[in-house]
Amino acid sequence: KNFHNIEIPNATSVILENNKNQILLLNEYRRGLKKKTLGLPGGQIDSNEKPISTIKRELLEETGYHGKSWKLLLEYTIHGAYKVGKDYVFTAKLDKRSNNVSENIQKIWVNKNKLYQLLNNKKIETAGTIAALSYYLLFNN
Repeated sequence: KNFHNIEIPNATSVILENNKNQILLLNEYRRGLKKKTLGLPGGQIDSNEKPISTIKRELLEETGYHGKSWKLLLEYTIHGAYKVGKDYVFTAKLDKRSNNVSENIQKIWVNKNKLYQLLNNKKIETAGTIAALSYYLLFNN
């Protein structure tokens, strides 16, 4: 009853693979960390928007890429002690590039061995990204 409230909206992210089986990571500034860190393309779900529509829009805005063969990999509650949003993690294959990039974000393609190294060396610092990539490496064959 006297518990404080935290509001976090629903969000999406995507693990995008190219034809070399490399994963796309973004090197973005995160205000909470006060520095850049590696993450996945994604963003908040707008009201009356479906998660798949959100992630397709966010991928295009952040990277200029279109995906194909979309699959929902993981859906989880952001924090179990609070009534907060859900994250929806998708996988997709790189389809094509557009000239429609509205955000200037550094893009890095990494193979699975490099991804293991980044996770093991704590180079990826946000819990949602760590969870999504770990789940992907464990269960996506």
